[in-house]
Amino acid sequence: MKTKLALLLVVFVVAFATPAMAARNIKALNIFPWTPVDVEVPLYSGDLESMCLTDIEGTICEVNQEGGTLVTKDIPYSGTLTVPYSGNALFSGELPMTASGTVPFNTYNVIPGGGELTYAVLGAGICGDVDETSKQNCCEVKGNPDGTVHMVCYKVPAESVISNETFTYDICQAQTVDVSWSYNGTAPFSGSVPYEGTVEASYNGSVQAEYKEYGPADVIFAEGNVILDCPTQEQVPTQAVSFKELVTNATVGDTIELEASGYTTLEKTVTYRVVVKYAKPGGGVFKTVFKTEKEVETVNGIFKEQVAGGYKFEKAGTYQFMFKVWRPNGMLAGKAVTRTVVVTK
Repeated sequence: MKTKLALLLVVFVVAFATPAMAARNIKALNIFPWTPVDVEVPLYSGDLESMCLTDIEGTICEVNQEGGTLVTKDIPYSGTLTVPYSGNALFSGELPMTASGTVPFNTYNVIPGGGELTYAVLGAGICGDVDETSKQNCCEVKGNPDGTVHMVCYKVPAESVISNETFTYDICQAQTVDVSWSYNGTAPFSGSVPYEGTVEASYNGSVQAEYKEYGPADVIFAEGNVILDCPTQEQVPTQAVSFKELVTNATVGDTIELEASGYTTLEKTVTYRVVVKYAKPGGGVFKTVFKTEKEVETVNGIFKEQVAGGYKFEKAGTYQFMFKVWRPNGMLAGKAVTRTVVVTK
């Protein structure tokens, strides 16, 4: 009976003691002295040989233009050829023309006292008494009411036209005057004319072509050198990466950032302390040179501390960074976590 009672008491104590014990689960996790680091990380492999390019220089492979065999062959051809020609050629159109001579010209004295009459036509006679529609290559002298005259010509060929020619006449006397004339221009022509030059002609047959044939002996070949072009490390593209680097060694004057963290399962507030101890170079005795103590609320069981402004090393020696956490009843919760930094001049 006593044994059963004792067992029941143990079960009762365990059942009601477990939550209370869980409530005391508070622990310092880490203290982290660090410094910010910015580095350029290569985007490609550090094996630069995998990024090398190869090229071949000095290779010669060409045909010797001085060699080869001259060959003449008939090649089928259908098209237009330009060929030399000397002989008569049919022509229809305008040809350049130069001519001169004398022609009789019939006129009348029309102004009393005689004088000069300007005419514009050579070789055209007086039309005479013919129907108006039949007048061709002829002229008429027309009187004006004021006593002056003018000349009207009908269908005179272009080669007969000369302007600004004059002749002298007597009053009321018909006369024939031989007038010299010349002409330089074009005249219509249809027939054949002598021609020497080139003409284009349609052709369907074969033409002779002359060219060179080359063989293997006409090929010039020389091997070149393989050039390996590898980029330097500075030419490899990089990307800036920032991270927090743990500090275990430093020099006098360096400033580091200092973070500490811990957790608790149920407590809403905790009290913790950050302590920095110092020992001289070669010495084993540490003394406290910095301390901060705070009570803070936890967030999802996590609590953190970051020393504002970081910590600056004033002299050489060994620095010990320590993080401690206390329970609400004032007792130390678990072990303190530490980090050591060796500082040189």
